[in-house]
Amino acid sequence: MNGHGKTAAEWVGALEALTLRNDLSCLTLSFFRDVFPEKGLLKKERAWCPHCFHDWKEKKRPIYEPLLWKMQEVKVCPDHKVRLVSICPSCRCQTAHLAAKARNGHCFRCDEWLGYPPAAKVSRSATWGRMTRATQIGGVLAKMQPGAEPPRQESICRFFDYVINHKAKGSVRGLGRLVNINHTYISDWRNGKYLPTMGALMKVCRIFKISLEQAIGLELLPMEEQDEHGLRSLSNNN
Repeated sequence: MNGHGKTAAEWVGALEALTLRNDLSCLTLSFFRDVFPEKGLLKKERAWCPHCFHDWKEKKRPIYEPLLWKMQEVKVCPDHKVRLVSICPSCRCQTAHLAAKARNGHCFRCDEWLGYPPAAKVSRSATWGRMTRATQIGGVLAKMQPGAEPPRQESICRFFDYVINHKAKGSVRGLGRLVNINHTYISDWRNGKYLPTMGALMKVCRIFKISLEQAIGLELLPMEEQDEHGLRSLSNNN
């Protein structure tokens, strides 16, 4: 339901018909169907930030589970800088994303409240790398707005063309050695035959200090930024 396949589209269609809204696709990953494959995209088990649940309840805000928590590559809460929890502290069970008679913020098995303040229990701190990854993915998800132009697969091809030519001296094999990924996969991604998983794409981004938004075409790549700035300077001089 949270992905971008047929099931997600059917749920969006049904809920939009029932609610008379036309923007519910922004609650799924349908916006990214052309740049992120389903493989490795979403977690199989539920995960949450107990501090977020606690804060929202204290402030009488709606209790829900953000799409960010569902992403396979997101292991931490960027707001509280702690690792997400996937095991209920009361019954020590993992749960699926949905269950009969489920209540938001509660364990789907024992129904115990899953929130607690940071001082109540020592939480595992997030590493810098995981924090950066969660923040970048959160920024990408924030781009989903009604009427916004979704990213296209051509952006992925352009990204790999850029890193091959500007970071690996034009060598696909050289890039493969730099990022420790089979060069045949990189060639297929560059040619648009397949899409890289989000994890593989973010690995390349991390090594070359390129943002995920740049990789999927939501922002300009470094060389494109330079070209754009050069054109602006030229037009200003004229």
